[in-house]
Amino acid sequence: MSTKAIKFFHIWNLPKEPTSVVVHNEHESISHVILFSGTEYAYERTCGEVEELEKTVDACNQYGIPVTMLTATYTYNKNLINWNEDRYKNVTIIDWPPYWIACMGCMINTVTTYERNRDFGNDIRDPNTNLNTNIEYLFLSLNNQPRLHRCLTMDLLAKYNLIDKGAIAWRDVMRHLEETRTDVVCESVKENIYNWKYWTPKKMTLTEGDKFDTSFPEWWILPRHYSHSFMHLVPECDDNVFLISEKAAVPLLFNKLFLAAGPKNYHANVKDMGFKLYDELFDYSFDSEDDQELRYEGLIQNINKYRDKSSVELEQLIHSVRDKLTFNRTHALALARTMPIRWTELIDVSQERLTIDEINKLPLV
Repeated sequence: MSTKAIKFFHIWNLPKEPTSVVVHNEHESISHVILFSGTEYAYERTCGEVEELEKTVDACNQYGIPVTMLTATYTYNKNLINWNEDRYKNVTIIDWPPYWIACMGCMINTVTTYERNRDFGNDIRDPNTNLNTNIEYLFLSLNNQPRLHRCLTMDLLAKYNLIDKGAIAWRDVMRHLEETRTDVVCESVKENIYNWKYWTPKKMTLTEGDKFDTSFPEWWILPRHYSHSFMHLVPECDDNVFLISEKAAVPLLFNKLFLAAGPKNYHANVKDMGFKLYDELFDYSFDSEDDQELRYEGLIQNINKYRDKSSVELEQLIHSVRDKLTFNRTHALALARTMPIRWTELIDVSQERLTIDEINKLPLV
């Protein structure tokens, strides 16, 4: 007789089969299904789309298997799924919006990763990291998969001749599907996923010698360019779902100015979580714009207005909001320590523990 165990589905470690198929095939050995980091359950991955989530829950209901969803999005995106449907009555939702901040803090603070980042000037254990570096780039933006809103962002950067002023990675490769791609034509052109107006996409990498220095999706390993950029233009996961992902967690943890290419009211929601916006430097009126293209125009204009500033001037601007940068870092670390007890216990039982022991060693100020 086989011993039943928890089945753990995570966005970065999914089976090749749909999760509902896995449940049907292995139901006799499953005691509990945990949808971990359920932050993208409405996207094309993590259990597939909503339809696949429904199938997974239905399969669990059929075999009497309890389901727990650990999510960082539920607070702000309850409308994505009709939680009042009968199929969800036995689903337990544990919601924790700072999830990805804690994840990144833990990952970045492991010995090897910490030393690598520190050597490139990004020292997460230093409360003053990135506050006194020489600025070489107006902005930094690291892009992997060519989602439509990321294409729009790059197109508008090209419209205002900003691409050469930034440190940009435009890998444009579906890494999770094909590990090695050598073709020159970008996915965003070949698949016609976006009607480019101002830019002809090309693969762009940030390198140190011959080494590819933006190893996606390992956002916890930062390139040297990060510490020498005035700000971080974050290409968020989605343009419809608000969450502070691992991408936006990075500037919060590393004292970096940032703006996000994301959904309407993204920055207002960041403020709602207790962070301070950089109103002295950025005009956030674009944030509430319904029209996506107008919203992104406003986003890019916030970068464009600093295009002619010297490195010294940009460094002075960073210094002018130093208190806010350090406050946001302190607040991010504090939020990362608020893991719900129910979540901690569940993860312990699953034997795939997400520990914050390391992040608790980080200085808050």
